[in-house]
Amino acid sequence: MRDALSIEASKGLADYLSLYPWSFWLTVTAPGTFRYPGQAVNVGLNAVSVYPRGFVGAERHYLGGYHAHGIVFTGAEPGAADGVEGRVLADLQRRSKGFCRVEPCRNASAVVTYLAKYVTKDLEAEWVLFGKTSWGLTHRV
Repeated sequence: MRDALSIEASKGLADYLSLYPWSFWLTVTAPGTFRYPGQAVNVGLNAVSVYPRGFVGAERHYLGGYHAHGIVFTGAEPGAADGVEGRVLADLQRRSKGFCRVEPCRNASAVVTYLAKYVTKDLEAEWVLFGKTSWGLTHRV
């Protein structure tokens, strides 16, 4: 069961992320496993940092390590031009140095709710242990 702090933080984060348009939803994993959430987030942030806006959060894998989920605004709508999704995927895979799955962000509300839920899961326990390393936001104007 989720604690009250996690639920409140999840709603606030989802509301904040819903204010922006997003182009793609991504999952980033490493050849090995990320032992700490900050490792997963840092690799994900490196992958999305060249784009105007990105958000990356760590999710605990059922085997104990972490992987990252994120959303990115590339400046182009998904499907706006042939090959946009393929170019973004190739770029993110190269920059993350691992496996990256990229999909158009068709339902932004569902995506930000999912991200917010897992980034804030067990917040009271993990916040003390890991600090602000379980998520990161990039925003360039």
